[in-house]
Amino acid sequence: MLNNSVIKGLSAKEVIILLVVVLIGYYYVNSVQENAINQAEKNVLQIARSVEASLSKTELQSLPENPKDLREQDFKTLKNTLQHVIK
Repeated sequence: MLNNSVIKGLSAKEVIILLVVVLIGYYYVNSVQENAINQAEKNVLQIARSVEASLSKTELQSLPENPKDLREQDFKTLKNTLQHVIK
């Protein structure tokens, strides 16, 4: 990472300060990444809860298991509901 001549030119105090700055920087970047991941997970769960709350259970149960057997109206209703939740 660092050239040996650069390290040899630094005093022990400077090396310690450099290591502290690098460790603090690593900790900061890591915590920002963790916060972003946690926020994304919360957003996904909120969207999933919204989708669950907006879908009619009876409409879902009326959908056939075979996608080829979908009645046009049931599919359109489900599709419109999902599109509305995503917006």
